[in-house]
Formats: sequence, C-alpha cells, structure tokens
Amino acid sequence: MIQKNEYMIPIYENEDLLELSGGSLHPGGDALTDHLLSIAKLPAGSSVLDIGCGTGRTVQRLLKLGYDAYGIDRSEKMVRIAASSRITCTDAVSLSGKYDAILTECVLSLIPEQELFLRSLHAHLNPGGMLLLNEPVRRSDERYVASNPSCISGLKSTTEFSEMLCRCGYSCLAQLEDDQAIRNYLAMLIMVFGSADAFLSELEGTCAASCPKSYRVGYLLSVWKPSCSFVENQKTIEISIHEA
Repeated sequence: MIQKNEYMIPIYENEDLLELSGGSLHPGGDALTDHLLSIAKLPAGSSVLDIGCGTGRTVQRLLKLGYDAYGIDRSEKMVRIAASSRITCTDAVSLSGKYDAILTECVLSLIPEQELFLRSLHAHLNPGGMLLLNEPVRRSDERYVASNPSCISGLKSTTEFSEMLCRCGYSCLAQLEDDQAIRNYLAMLIMVFGSADAFLSELEGTCAASCPKSYRVGYLLSVWKPSCSFVENQKTIEISIHEA
C-alpha cells in the first residue's frame, strides 16, 4: 500500500516561491513541458493526467495545446488556488480512470514508495499509453539521507532512475538530460530574491531546508511505455484470478 509522507511545510506550498516563479515550480516551465510533449509525439486530443499538478499551470497549458487534460494534487491549498473542475484533490492511492498519457513534473522524488507508485500506474494507462516524466536526478555521488523526508533525499541518479523504471515494467522510448534547465531555474530564483542567502533563508521551515548547499542536482526528461512482457504477465495474472 502506498503510504502518505509527512513533511515539514512542503516547498511547493511556499507562497513567495509560487508568486515569483509564475506558478510553475518545476524547472523550465511551459517550455520544458512542451519539449517533453514533442519528444513523446503525443497526438492532440489525447487524454493526459498530470499527477502532482499543483495550481494547474501545466493542465491549462495542455488544454491550450489541444489535449484532454486533468490533474490531481494532494495539497488542498494548491487545488483551491487552481479552482478548476478538471483538478481534483486526491493522491495516487485514490487514482481512478485510464489515460493516453500520465505526466509527472518534479513529483517522483516526493513519493516514499516510488516503485509501488510506478507499478500502480499501469492500471491507469490506455493501450499504447505513455508515461511522461520531467524529473530532477542526483548528480552528487552520495545519496543524501535526511532526518525529515524531502524532495532531495528521494532523488536517484540517472542510472538508478532508469533501472527503477525498467524494474517497474516500463521500456524507455526517449530520454534527454537538461541540467541547464535547473541551473537557470535556480539562478532565476536567486535573482528575484536578491541574493543566494535571501533565497536560502526563504527555504527555512520547508522540506528543502536541510539539504547540503553543495548537493548537485540535474534534470531528466523521459518517455516510457509499458513493456510487453509486463503487460502480458499482468493479463495472465488477471485471467488466473478470474478463473479462480
């Protein structure tokens, strides 16, 4: 069973960061989302679920591009701000429905049981469906272990990230590293706060506060599809259950 994680104040609920980033708390904003969609070659009109959609900026972008987009977020505050009938306050435990694509942006590292979460998404993808991921990855050699779970302590290296997806029954269709996106994002935040010290002080009391300042983080865009062997195995399991 996927367990909910308890944080200090989640960084994505920091009102100053939300305002200064224009409502997009993932590096690259709309441009990187558009890039991921172009890599995936997802046809207009496809149904897309944005998990961890926050205030719904990406959902609105997807609708503008002609997709049948929906979002879920477990933060009541974010869903209130979104004020959209297409966005629901819930989490992966209560996920329902099937979609042509499921999207996450800066979400996986916040989930304690990442593999269980990824495996659960198979049941919510239509045949031929894809998993679209815009996610930070660890560049530092050592994994950061925090006393309080955070988005940083949940990071994996690119190799670990890919191996996890393969274990969870997915095949990679495309993968692109874009570390510059996260550098630009951090530079923008430092600039709008006036200094690095001012930005870091803003993180006090959030889930990112205890992260070592020298910790190196990159960014990865990737597109995945359920592997044939995993799908066939699931069908066999379902048939066995029904026959029993």
